[in-house]
Amino acid sequence: MSLGVASQIPELHSSPEVLIYEADKALYKAKNNGKNQWCLHYISEQGTGGKRGTQV
Repeated sequence: MSLGVASQIPELHSSPEVLIYEADKALYKAKNNGKNQWCLHYISEQGTGGKRGTQV
C-alpha cells in the first residue's frame, strides 16, 4: 500500500482544494518510489516541504 498525506495549519485564506491537491501529489510521489512507500507534504506560507520513506 502506498500513502500520500498533506498537512497544513488552517488560516483564513486556506483552501481545502490545495490540501487535497498536495495530498494527491504526495500519493503519486509515493507510488513512483515503488511498493509500500509513503510521502508527506507540509503546506506553509513558504511553500511545501516533504518527507519520503518506506513502510516499517
